[in-house]
This record gives sequence, C-alpha cells and structure tokens, in this order.
Amino acid sequence: MKVTVATPGSQGNDTKSKVFWVEPCDTETPEDPEDPETPDTPEVPPFSWDWRYQDPTCTGVTVDYPSNIPDGQANDVNIRVETDHGQQTLNFHRNDGFWNGHTPFVLGDHPRWDAGTAEYHVTWVQVGGTNYHWQGDIGCLTDGDPSTQDAPVAITEVDGFRTGTVTVTRGHSVAADVVTVEQNGDAALALQQWSTIGTSRGGWATVKTVGSIDGTAKVTFPKLTRRGTYRFRLTVAGSAVTTGDTTGVLKVRVR
Repeated sequence: MKVTVATPGSQGNDTKSKVFWVEPCDTETPEDPEDPETPDTPEVPPFSWDWRYQDPTCTGVTVDYPSNIPDGQANDVNIRVETDHGQQTLNFHRNDGFWNGHTPFVLGDHPRWDAGTAEYHVTWVQVGGTNYHWQGDIGCLTDGDPSTQDAPVAITEVDGFRTGTVTVTRGHSVAADVVTVEQNGDAALALQQWSTIGTSRGGWATVKTVGSIDGTAKVTFPKLTRRGTYRFRLTVAGSAVTTGDTTGVLKVRVR
C-alpha cells in the first residue's frame, strides 16, 4: 500500500510518499478441547492360592483379603495358642457370608478365650483361601485379671549375650558378641556400662546403641585403657506393646 501526502512549503518536492507492506491478520483457530483424562484403573493381579497375610501379634491377626479371592474361600481363620493349660486352637467362622477387605481377628473377642490367661504363645495361624500357614513363637503377657480390658504385650527377648567374667590386656577390648533380639518393637538395643565416675556414678550408662538386622545384632565393646574391673549389659526399653528386656552382666577385668 502506497501513501502520498501533499507537503506544500516543504524543502524539495511538494509531495511525499511512503510504501507500507501489509500482511493478512492472523486468525487464531481455537484448539480442539482435550478429552478429559480417564483415571487409570488399577489392575487386579491374578489370584494365587499362596497369597500371604500379616504376621500375628499378641492381639491376634489382621488379614487383608484379595479383592478377587474366589467365592466361598474366606469364612474361616484359626489361631493356635499355647498356655499353661495346654494347646488351644481358636476358630473364627462366619456363618452369614465371607470375610473380606481389612479384617482383624482378635483373640480377646473369641468366646472361648480365657480372659484370665496371664501368659501365652501364638504358634500357628491358618487363613481360609490361602495355602500359606504362619508358624512361629510370639510370647505374650497380660495382667491375668479377667475384669480388665488390658492390651497384651509382647515378651521381648535378647539371647546370646555372654555373661560371667573375662580378662583382657590393657588397651584391648572384649571380643564381639552376636545376639538375637525378638519383639523389641521400635526400641533400640543399648550396650550399657556400670559407671563409677561422673553424674551417672553408681548407675548404668549407655555406651552405644546397637543396630539390629533380621533379628540379629553384632555387639562390639569399647577399648579399655585402664586397669580395673568393668561391667557391661544389654538392655531394650519396654513400651505399651512390649515388655523390654535386660541381659545378665558381663564382668571384664583389665590387667
């Protein structure tokens, strides 16, 4: 497009011109709306007769049933316990249908459970609908009073810690121990030493915490640089769900 303008009185020509190059205006084409995303449907794995449930506790066992378990396969759970009165298998049976979803089976809710049982061991569990059977030994305690609704606690056990007396040369440490730890919950295993100095004098002081892998723990001892007699033990603090445990004492003489 050329534009010419009259410019009387200007220096030079009385007209001025200018050429403008014009392109077509862009027309925005609306984009097609996207289809709303369809949420992914989780795939249900094919049913297996070997599916597993959680390990039992002193309270009982909780089962998460597969959503695609065949009909008619989920109406029985058996929990075997050992008490002072012998072995007892408690059967949880549903007559009006089948168990499903997240289902707890509580020993104290079973009509044959003796609420006055002060100590017992859970040793075997069978859940209908799976070939898997749990076997083990979970020691448990209650207050033995049938009139109370106390929650049973697991008996913590630390085994394999050496006790008695050993002698080492000054500047050396006691050989490491490997111990087993059962039912300690979230409590840490601690190596303690009887203290004869400082603010903890006349009491047990924690030297170090000991990590536990698959129920076992390696216990190493500090280097002893002074002559004398030292005492060590292992301990696990109790909680609302565990008893805790403390081993016997290892006496170390340094010469």
